Amino acid sequence: MNALALGNSGRGVNESSLDAARKIYEVRTKVDQFFDGYGPEQVVFTSGITESLNTVIKGSLNHGDHVITTFMEHNSVLRPLYEMERQGVCLTITSPDVGDIKQAITKDTKMIVMTHASNVTGEMFDIQSVGKLCREKGILFVVDTAQSAGVIPISMKEDNIDILCFTGHKGLMGPQGIGGICIRKGVEIRPLKTGGTGILSFSKTQPEALPQALEAGTLNGIGIAGLGAAIDHINTYGINKIRKQEKNLIETFYKKMKEMGYPLDYLNIEYNIDEANKKIKDCLERTKMLNLEDNLFELKVLNDYFDSVFNDFENERIGRKDYEEINQKFYSRLVKMNNAIREIKLQIGDLEVSYNLSSDDIETLNNIAESLKNLNDDYQILINHTSNNVFAYSKLIKEIENLNYRLINLENNLDSSLDTIGNMREDEARAREQLEEIKIVMRKAKVKIHEYNLPIVPDIYQTELKEAMDAVKEIVKELEQKPITIDILNTRVDTARDLALKVLRRSEEISRCAHLAEMAIVYGNRYRPVSPEVNRQLNYSENLYYKGEYKKSLELTANMLERIEPGIYNRLVKKYVQ
Repeated sequence: MNALALGNSGRGVNESSLDAARKIYEVRTKVDQFFDGYGPEQVVFTSGITESLNTVIKGSLNHGDHVITTFMEHNSVLRPLYEMERQGVCLTITSPDVGDIKQAITKDTKMIVMTHASNVTGEMFDIQSVGKLCREKGILFVVDTAQSAGVIPISMKEDNIDILCFTGHKGLMGPQGIGGICIRKGVEIRPLKTGGTGILSFSKTQPEALPQALEAGTLNGIGIAGLGAAIDHINTYGINKIRKQEKNLIETFYKKMKEMGYPLDYLNIEYNIDEANKKIKDCLERTKMLNLEDNLFELKVLNDYFDSVFNDFENERIGRKDYEEINQKFYSRLVKMNNAIREIKLQIGDLEVSYNLSSDDIETLNNIAESLKNLNDDYQILINHTSNNVFAYSKLIKEIENLNYRLINLENNLDSSLDTIGNMREDEARAREQLEEIKIVMRKAKVKIHEYNLPIVPDIYQTELKEAMDAVKEIVKELEQKPITIDILNTRVDTARDLALKVLRRSEEISRCAHLAEMAIVYGNRYRPVSPEVNRQLNYSENLYYKGEYKKSLELTANMLERIEPGIYNRLVKKYVQ
């Protein structure tokens, strides 16, 4: 069948559509068998592993769930996880070591997602142990096989993988634009995209059954066909040919890298090649005796060994430059951290005198300093290994990444401690600024009272003014004593500010009432000659005014004038109050 002539599967009963459907099902079966999965219907095709990972992560996690991943992941894993973290998912990033992963598990852990092999270092990770741990804990285990599928045998059942994400264009040797998800039965995933299915067209929701539940739109039939052909190639490619080719390449490459100064002694290549040659001779003898079953097993072992050596060589080639770059960045940050700790040690005495630091604050800083000392010691050991060519660069990268992970934790802890100290300093500075602002407010209140030359200042003003002044004295007292208790200082500032504003409002009220009362009495004098009652009430209002009861004086005068001349109070307010 011509792949280019494939129709749109599930979109009709014409021959080309049926051919496409048959081919796609055929490839589902091949993928399922290749990964030792749970049936062809559990294989979902996507545009690639990035879409696969996005579908799985966003379709499985909910607000409040806890997910664990490692710092070795590709951004196709990390970015969707960061996005889910912003939506309320709790994310923990740890090392790919099964012990560290186990320690990170909580009662809310729903998923562990990790790569099978690093796209940067080529390092393989122990998915078997992690899978076993997940199965024991009832946690979904998601594996990113972008770098290992088609290169390393993978069994979903033996490795306890719940969800396997793959891409076709790398080790599987298929075309670009095709990937997929293999899902254990019983695992439910919300679709990333909906619509565009050839079944249940009138349903308001996406079909619930796999694979259509996660396959929206027209499938890449040509890409799928290409993936199927690539899997056939992998399954039928001759092991003998691969072994012979890789053996010759390893020998040549190893000699060249040794000449260039790469530390490859740890691989023990010469010995292993000699042993391989002996095994090849044994295979030839067994072949003459038609003992082919043992030969196939032996050749498979040799082939796996040469694959691993090639990976080691490639890691060393890439690792040398990567190590130098990583080491330079790490060293710069380490120096900065050491300088910061040194500066804090010089200031810690003054800080204890200036602020009421808790024993926990001091202990935290001391622990950070001790941990940094250990980190410096371990880094020096690493540098010695580098100088002596004891370890391979791939190993050194892993070691310095572990050191970097520890440094990041120390930086975060230090930032948190410095934030606490910095907040204390900021609070003190802010308190001093607010103290001056409070004094300005109180001066405004005093000016407001005195600018009208009132006959008497009400007792309530005097009382509130004294309370505010006493509160200001408490702030000054707190700032002068050592150490400063920031919580108490902030409380005193808040209290003084409220009292000062209260005094200012009181002074404005008194001044306004006194001024309006005076103007109202003056205005009402025109009615004294014609009305004895007005004359009597005005005399009473004047008496209140000179006793400092300005508000009562104003109310009495205003009410009287309104009865004589409606609207006069508002006109007085408009004229005399700005």
